[in-house]
Amino acid sequence: MWKTGLHRGRYFALVQKNPVTVIRDYNNDDKIDLASGREETGVFFINHHRGNASRESFKIGKWSAGCLVNPHPRIFEIEMEIFREAAKIWGDSFTLTLIKESDL
Repeated sequence: MWKTGLHRGRYFALVQKNPVTVIRDYNNDDKIDLASGREETGVFFINHHRGNASRESFKIGKWSAGCLVNPHPRIFEIEMEIFREAAKIWGDSFTLTLIKESDL
């Protein structure tokens, strides 16, 4: 899904490497539309990036639709250090799985 690169050409992040399949929310009701949504496959610049460079920010606009956005700039930088080191050892290709702590 991702490789290391520059988010919007500005800072180190994980950027989309391969095409992905998405289901669009065409009625803009913020609900998953599995039945009425239409699948599209492509490169949509779905990246893993931070919300703000200097402070915690939970404001995520439509410009980050589909992206994985970390609201904590310092935690994001720690993540990116891990990905930099991992790329040196295992190569520059990453997937990521998110789980809820309550599911552990």
